[in-house]
Amino acid sequence: MNIDELKVLSDDAIIEKVAVEVMGWRTRKSKTCKWCIIFQAEDDELGYCKLCRLPSCYWNPLTDWNHTMEVVARLKKKGIDFAFASYELEPPYTATFNISRDSLVSDANPRRAICFAALRAVSFIPV
Repeated sequence: MNIDELKVLSDDAIIEKVAVEVMGWRTRKSKTCKWCIIFQAEDDELGYCKLCRLPSCYWNPLTDWNHTMEVVARLKKKGIDFAFASYELEPPYTATFNISRDSLVSDANPRRAICFAALRAVSFIPV
């Protein structure tokens, strides 16, 4: 996906793309809540609920710096360097994972810039 296609996605769609494409998690429906989507890693379960949004079940790299840095750590484990900068420009935040110049992304929300850069970066990782 190019950056223009990413920027029109809803927050929930971005979160799910990052969870699946960057973090490598599978998704499944919750058995207890019809609105929940559970992100399941091999050794852990994380998730978010579109209705209750309880912190205990809500993984959101767009609003939680801890979750955003999990995204960065995931790509750094693959040997992909990360850079982030803040400028007095609009949009002020720029993030990139140094796998391709096309992963350079700017946005008004720093966490969103990082997530978009991560999504762009994984599109260049050979399968």
